[in-house]
Amino acid sequence: MAAMTSRPGDAMTAAPSRRAGHAAVIAVVTTGVVALIVRTAAFVFPESILWMRENDDGVMFAGTIAMLHGLAPYADFDFVHPPGSLLTLTPFALLGAGTTEAVGLAGARLLTVAVGVANTVLIGLLLRRFGASAVLIGGGLYAVWGTAVVTEQTYLLEPYLNLFLLVALFAITFRWRFAPFIAGASLGLALASKYWAVVDVVIVGWMIWVAFGRAAFARYVAAGAVTAGLLALPFLFRDPGAMWSLTVTAQLERGGNEVDLAERADVFSPYLAFPTLRELIPTAASALGVALLPLVAALPLIEMGRARRRPGAWSDEAWWGLITLAHAILLAVASMFFYHYAAWLMAPLALSLGAAVGRLRRARVRHLVLAGGLVILMLMAAGDLVRVRPTPSATQLQEWAAGRECVAGMPSTLVAADRVGADLDHGCPMDVDPLSLGMTLPNAGSLSHRGLIESDEWQARWWSYIEGADAAVITPGQREWLSPTHAAEFEAAFVQDGTIGDHELWRRPADAPAP
Repeated sequence: MAAMTSRPGDAMTAAPSRRAGHAAVIAVVTTGVVALIVRTAAFVFPESILWMRENDDGVMFAGTIAMLHGLAPYADFDFVHPPGSLLTLTPFALLGAGTTEAVGLAGARLLTVAVGVANTVLIGLLLRRFGASAVLIGGGLYAVWGTAVVTEQTYLLEPYLNLFLLVALFAITFRWRFAPFIAGASLGLALASKYWAVVDVVIVGWMIWVAFGRAAFARYVAAGAVTAGLLALPFLFRDPGAMWSLTVTAQLERGGNEVDLAERADVFSPYLAFPTLRELIPTAASALGVALLPLVAALPLIEMGRARRRPGAWSDEAWWGLITLAHAILLAVASMFFYHYAAWLMAPLALSLGAAVGRLRRARVRHLVLAGGLVILMLMAAGDLVRVRPTPSATQLQEWAAGRECVAGMPSTLVAADRVGADLDHGCPMDVDPLSLGMTLPNAGSLSHRGLIESDEWQARWWSYIEGADAAVITPGQREWLSPTHAAEFEAAFVQDGTIGDHELWRRPADAPAP
């Protein structure tokens, strides 16, 4: 069976000289160090690693705490992803039980930072044979790309999908003896975390087939099935209907959040952190520039097609281009889009762009492209650091919330306040993922966020948290989620103690009437 190699005689893909090899290694180490610096910079301020950073990280962490309290995902509470994240977070939830929940989630954030650095290094190692220029551009882009950096500063799923994909590609590229098993197990972990990974499962499976043969493909499938099955089947057996409905049906039928293609592409902007530059360059123009990047990634694939080369003879960069296009298409057509989705495209795109620079035959052109690329990378790195800001004190929030019976708020807020476990112990009304209601209502497919907030079902759910609480930590926007009637009842029953950051602290006085 033909091996996947670059074009015979291509100087850019030949084994580098010893000096070039040393330069590439230095470039790998440099990009890894830069990735670590820009990701940990956000945590230099006191307690910044403890304060809330996202909604989804709090949802997944609260779900893990609920699981440790004896509640079963899907059967006992709504959770719209496969269970991989809950299992990954279990050690950190146990840490939080012995310290505070904010400390536990901080541990998971540091793990994700390490994953981001590992992703950068793996990209650099995969690009090493293309030379130091390829490593600096590809690894450097992933190291400082603003959206990737922000995504990898807390626990979100996309960094782990990238890690599992890169491990699989690494095993295949370097022809490890057990590559089919490693790739299968790695992508089995990815599939047990987020179903988007099915795209990579299919493409990598095709790579295994053409590179190693049918028997190796069977081993790949077996390893992936066993890995994903061991993680997911116990939850599926508990309540098959609920798990299927929440993780598959609800995801496929969920409504869109009205983010158009230009806005999606703008998330990849190199000047995301600089409002002045963003105002000077129209969103459409920026989006057009970003849209050209997957086309650059596709060039080796186009080249293989023009040469009529069978997949078994495709270059590695052709496969990387195929993965990049598949990710880009899925992100373009998906009904929902959030900034951290973009990080899933950045790993294969960084590989493709790095290889494109390394394949430039003329040294002068390559050096000019490298110089221009490094300027952009420095702009991105500056943007990463410019966005670093001090945060409010989680300890202050915890001290205020301590000793109360039930504290209402969104999951991320309750984690920062060290209240998820306490609320569960006290039997307080609480959902691990309140906004999942927008995916499970009969009209979810046509329901906007505003439509959800105005629905009778949401009004009843949101009020149930506050009605049974003796304290609430909410933002002004979340307080507006209450209907006028409930808002009046809330203000009659609660008094405000002050604010921490953009969160208001409300408590029910001892003599206040029940709402």
